Amino acid sequence: MFSPFVGAEDSDSRHEPVATPQSTMARVIKLRDNYDALKTDLLEEINLVDLRMIKPAMAAKDNIQPMKKIIKNRENKKVRAPDRRRILWLRALNSLIMKDIRVEWIVVGKKPNGQTETTPH
Repeated sequence: MFSPFVGAEDSDSRHEPVATPQSTMARVIKLRDNYDALKTDLLEEINLVDLRMIKPAMAAKDNIQPMKKIIKNRENKKVRAPDRRRILWLRALNSLIMKDIRVEWIVVGKKPNGQTETTPH
């Protein structure tokens, strides 16, 4: 079935190689031919699966990718109603705080950072 290993003839082994019987060689050759046929059949099936399923799925995925990006950008630009109310509330609160600081600065004479106002002479 196989050639002897290189250097195996030089060993001091007491094993004497014997030729493989013809019936065993015929079975091995038949088995190898069957495995080769199965391998080619499987490769053909894999190529068909690749052509019929994987390539169209990859093409669909590639075509959907720009749409996902567009949808994501649109979702990011949307301001949902609860967020809109929160933004309006924060703006109103900020304007009240700023008015309060301005009123305190005018009435008490303090600047917003806590310093007192000095008038140049």
